[in-house]
Amino acid sequence: MDIELTDIELPATLNKSRRFSIYLFDGTERELNETLQNIDLNSKELTVVQHLILASDTNKVLNGADVSKVIGDQYDIPSPSLSRIIKGLVEKKGVLTKNPVLDNGVLRKQCYCYKLRSKREIASDFTQRELSKGKRGNSKETRETLKKSFAEKGHSLEVVNGTDSYQISTYPYARALFPAEFMSLAPTSRNKENYAHKKFVVGTGKNSYSYVIECKAHSQVPTQQALLTMMDIIKLSLAYNAKMLHTGRFKTAYEDPELPVLITQILAVKGITDSGPARKKIDDHIEELQFARWVWSELEGKPNKKRMEGLIDSDDFIFIDRLKRSNDYAATYENGKVKQDSPPSAYFITLSRRIIDNLMGKHNEGEGSDGVNQWLFVIPKEIVNGDPLLFSLYLTLREMKLDTQTYDFTELKRLMFFSGGAQSLRKQLHQKLSSTYKPENPLSLEIEDKVQSFDFNLCGYYLRFGTTEGCDTLTIYCKKQEMVIMAGSKWNPDLDNNTPTIAHPLSKYISKEQVAIDSIVTEMKARCTTATRRKVLYRNFIMSDDFDFSFILTAYMTDIQVNHLASLFNEYVGFAEEDSFRALKMIQKELKPISAGGVQITSEELDHFTNYMSNTHGQVITPQEVMELAKNFREKSLREWKSGQYDRIVESVFKNLPRIQSIMSQPESL
Repeated sequence: MDIELTDIELPATLNKSRRFSIYLFDGTERELNETLQNIDLNSKELTVVQHLILASDTNKVLNGADVSKVIGDQYDIPSPSLSRIIKGLVEKKGVLTKNPVLDNGVLRKQCYCYKLRSKREIASDFTQRELSKGKRGNSKETRETLKKSFAEKGHSLEVVNGTDSYQISTYPYARALFPAEFMSLAPTSRNKENYAHKKFVVGTGKNSYSYVIECKAHSQVPTQQALLTMMDIIKLSLAYNAKMLHTGRFKTAYEDPELPVLITQILAVKGITDSGPARKKIDDHIEELQFARWVWSELEGKPNKKRMEGLIDSDDFIFIDRLKRSNDYAATYENGKVKQDSPPSAYFITLSRRIIDNLMGKHNEGEGSDGVNQWLFVIPKEIVNGDPLLFSLYLTLREMKLDTQTYDFTELKRLMFFSGGAQSLRKQLHQKLSSTYKPENPLSLEIEDKVQSFDFNLCGYYLRFGTTEGCDTLTIYCKKQEMVIMAGSKWNPDLDNNTPTIAHPLSKYISKEQVAIDSIVTEMKARCTTATRRKVLYRNFIMSDDFDFSFILTAYMTDIQVNHLASLFNEYVGFAEEDSFRALKMIQKELKPISAGGVQITSEELDHFTNYMSNTHGQVITPQEVMELAKNFREKSLREWKSGQYDRIVESVFKNLPRIQSIMSQPESL
C-alpha cells in the first residue's frame, strides 16, 4: 500500500530532500504484545519491535534516522545491524510492512514507510507461511486439512509453531518415566509381533529379585526406534507447556493434557531431514506406541523400593492415552487426488497421566532427588538420537552411578538386560561405538596418579575393551564433571555432589500454591478405592477407615456439586474447602463421560434417563450404579439412549443391577 506524505504530519527532523524512511503508527500497536510471544523472534528482533510498540504510545510518525539513533544509543544495536533486523522483520517474520512513499502523488524512489502489522494480519500470515514451509505437504488441499484439524481440536497452529525457543537442549529422564527394560523387550525393527514378555532378574544371591514384564500391542510391539521417538514427544510436550504457561494460556502445567505436534517438529528434534520415508517411519513409531501397554507381574524377592517406585502397581504402563491425527478430520491430497495411507501432518497426543505426573517431578534416579517440580534429570541429545543399544548402555551406566569399574560381558549383559549372548554384546557395542564415538587421537586420562588409555568416550563415560583372565571385559571410568556437562547440566565446583540435572523448565511458572494443590490431589487419590483408581468414568473416595462413608466424582458433576464434595473433604479430612475444590477439578479433568464409538452421553441425557427410571419404573439409580452399568454399553445402545429409546437399556438395567449392587456392597471391589 502506498503512503501519501501530504496526509501525514511529518517529524520536524525529517529532510525530504534526501533519501529517508519513516515509521507510521495507527494506535493499535499495543495489541501486538501477546501475538509477538507466539513468533520465534530472537532477542534483538524482540527488542526492536517492543521499542516501536512503546514509541507508538506517544508518536504518530517517527523519522527512521531518529529511530536508528535511539535504538543504537539505548540497546547498543548499530545502524547496519538494525537494517538487517528490520529487513528480517519484513521478509522473514512478517511483523513489519515496507510501503512505497508518494509525495503529492509522485513516487519517491528509495524512500519507504514501515508499519507494524495488525494482530490479525500477523496471525493469519504466520499460519499461511508455516503451512507452506518445506517440500512436503505443501498442496493447498493438504494445508486446508491441517488448518481444519487444528480448528476442530481447538488448538492454535501459530502457538504450536512457536515453541522452538522453549525447548531444552537436552532430554528429560527418570526411571519411572522410561524404564530401561522396555528397550530389552523392543525389537530392533518391525516383526509383526504384537506380544512380548520377559523375566528380569536384578542383583545376585540373597539380594536378588525378579519380575516379569509383558508388552501388549495392537499389531506391533513398539520397536527400539519407536521408544526413542517417544522421548522426542516428551521433550516437545515440555516445550509446548512452557510456552502455554509463559503466555498465560495455561494457569497450570498440562492444564490441557493434549499435545498438538507437527510431524516436522518431531523430525527437527531428531535432526532428520524431512522426506516421505522419514515421515512414514515417524507415523509407524506413533502407531506402535498408540496401542501399546506394559504389564508388570510375578514379583519375587524383596525389590529395591526406590528403583521400582511408580512401576509395579494396579495400572498398566502406557505412554499415550489418546491420539488423533490431522487426516482423521479431512483427507490428505496430492495433485488434487486423495492420497491413500499418507502420514498425517500433525498429531494430537494425550500423554498418560503417569507420564505427566513423572514429568512434573516424581523422579526416582539417585539419592537427593527432591521430586517437587524443581529439578529434572537429563541425558544428552546425542544419546537419545543415536543408536538404541548405546542408549541402553548409557542408561545402565547412569543407573550404576560408578566411578571406575571393570565388567566381563556376561555381567554387563545381565545389567543391560541384553537378550543376546555376551560375545554378541561385545561385538555390537564395539562396532557401534567405533562408528560414532571413535576418537581422532588416543584417549589418555590420569587416574589416581596413573595414566590410563581408553578406546571411546561415551558422553563422559570412558570405555576400554580388554581381556582379563581369558574373559572379554569392558573397563568404565566416569569423568563426573564431563558427564554432567555433556548431559546438559552445569558443573558447580562448590558442590560436593553435582548431578546431571537442570532446573525444571516448567518450575518457574509453577507457584508454591500449585505444588500444595498437587499434594492434595495425591492425598485424595490415595483415598480412592483401589479398583476405581483405574476407572475412567468415576472415582470413589473413602472418607472413613471403616468404609462406612464414601462419595463419587464423575465428569458430569457441576461446579456446585463439586463444591459440595470439597466441603466434605474439609469436614472429614481437614483440607481447605477452596483447595479441595481446585484439587477435585483437576481430578475431574481426568474422567470421561459415557461414550462408545464416538457417541457421547450428555449431562442432560443422563438426567433424563435416571428420571425416566424413577418416574416410569420406580427404580432409583445412583450415579455410581449408572456408571457401572453403562461402562460396557456399545455404540448402538448409546444411540438408542440419545434418541430416548430405553427399552433395551431398561432390560439391561434390571438384569445387571443386582450384581452391581452386590459388588458395590464391598467397597474395595469398586
